Amino acid sequence: MSKRPALTLIVIFPRQILRADFGKGEPPPLIGTWEKPRPAMEQLPGLVELALRLGPAPAHKVWILSSDLWVQTLAMARNAVEGVETEELRKALGFEVEPLSGMGAFDSEIAFRQLPARGNDSSFWVMQAESIQRDPLEDIIAREHGKFAGLVSAAGLPKPLFEQEEGGSWQRIELWPTHVVCLNHVAGEELDVHIINEAPRQNRWREQVEAWLNQVGDASEQEWLTATDLSDVVEESDTPEPMSLDDQETLEIWLTVWASALSQPDPAVPHVAPKRRPASMKQKAMLCVALWLVVAALCGVRWMTLSSSVDEARKYAEEVKRNADSLSPLRATENRLKKEKKTLNDDSTKLEDRERNMQTMLRSYRDRYGILLGLLGQYAPDPSVLTVDEIVSFPNSLEIKGRSIDSQLISSLASGLAEHLPKYGWVADLPTKEAQNKLPNGGPWAFRIKIRDVEKPAMTTGGRQ
Repeated sequence: MSKRPALTLIVIFPRQILRADFGKGEPPPLIGTWEKPRPAMEQLPGLVELALRLGPAPAHKVWILSSDLWVQTLAMARNAVEGVETEELRKALGFEVEPLSGMGAFDSEIAFRQLPARGNDSSFWVMQAESIQRDPLEDIIAREHGKFAGLVSAAGLPKPLFEQEEGGSWQRIELWPTHVVCLNHVAGEELDVHIINEAPRQNRWREQVEAWLNQVGDASEQEWLTATDLSDVVEESDTPEPMSLDDQETLEIWLTVWASALSQPDPAVPHVAPKRRPASMKQKAMLCVALWLVVAALCGVRWMTLSSSVDEARKYAEEVKRNADSLSPLRATENRLKKEKKTLNDDSTKLEDRERNMQTMLRSYRDRYGILLGLLGQYAPDPSVLTVDEIVSFPNSLEIKGRSIDSQLISSLASGLAEHLPKYGWVADLPTKEAQNKLPNGGPWAFRIKIRDVEKPAMTTGGRQ
């Protein structure tokens, strides 16, 4: 049986997934890499599971790097963050980035590193990931007999790709599909990072990079790195040696430096760490058994030190009997712990079922406005015959207003909405029609269709959409 690696990296690129195994050492020696085209799925846990199965049993320590994660640098007033506890600061950063990333502060995990201050502001390197992803990632890696070490953005490698002279400084410009990451390190100082959330192919990033370079000054060494499928964006005039992760040699160097950075006790990048879990009932039961074994061992030591005299042997026998009697409460405790463990497992299963139901319901409520517009397009395809003028929202209801030259089309639209909307938490009332009497058939007709929430979820105040 082959020896397991010391570290496994799972890398999620826009068009491929990759796994790399490393041995012990500094820098960690690369044992092997496996990769395949990225399948058409959006969920990170499924991609990680596929990547893990590309090779043999992974290391006990598994890091996940993804280019899909949202990253940004932002500044906050120094007097507003000084003395603030880490968790409180994490929550504050979550609310700061919510309008930028589109992810809710309560639905995401925030990881950050503090950067060198600029003037009166404190700067932060922030990464945001969906909260619902961490537990599945930990479970998937555990099933492969590994342990989730952390989740980090593939952008922003905090070390130079090549060894630097002692006391030297280095810079790197990284181009990724949705953003550009600029890193600057001066000997004896903290790493400085600047992120431009512009797609490199739009070419608006060049002026910002040039301004940043003018601000930080020259470095002993400068590196330019492009992600896969972006090597054509960088021109030779931008840098003397543009490097691309499309090149296998560059990719292996990049993976090795990442392995070195993530092997440190506290990697110098924002990352989502494993969740701290309380001791399980199984662990508590094992602790009881361990204590029992300690007691038994002490009894053995005691027996070995007793005198060989008959009187002392008799006393020892009596002591052993007393110890045997004391095991009865321990056995009762063990049985009770087993019952409690079964109850907890049953409760956990019920909670997981409830969570899945809640997620299904949330997706339904999230998608239902798009479904409504799709139904309106299906049942009112010709605006010259039936026109929807506006959709007015109220607490727990909507009202569709429009006009039609055919009264039957209004009824067909209402029937279609009544048939399809209940599965999305809505119910459509019968339409109200008002004849305008401008045509021989009494038309056109103005109509209103009221749509109400079935379970009455919380909504914003009324307004037009």
